[in-house]
Amino acid sequence: MKPGGDFFRLAAPGDGPVTAWMCTAKDKSEFVFFAFRQAARPNAEIVTVRLAGLDPEAEYCAADGSCFTGEFLMNIGLRLPEAYGDAWSELLCFRRK
Repeated sequence: MKPGGDFFRLAAPGDGPVTAWMCTAKDKSEFVFFAFRQAARPNAEIVTVRLAGLDPEAEYCAADGSCFTGEFLMNIGLRLPEAYGDAWSELLCFRRK
């Protein structure tokens, strides 16, 4: 991804169970999403993070083949996998289809 896009803080440290950021390309053709959980908790809740700054009409696909519309990602969100152990993190790259 070329520099010059937008940066979004989606979940600030200390505001919940995870911290999350994302960076979008200037033309919204791709984005990188990063989330981490500092410490595991017993019976941790399922975490969904709503993204920002996407084209609502576009379909974005990850390397694993999963695809979502920008509207879905900004309104419903991206469900994070269950974290086992401390210092869990997730880095996902999406491109417009």
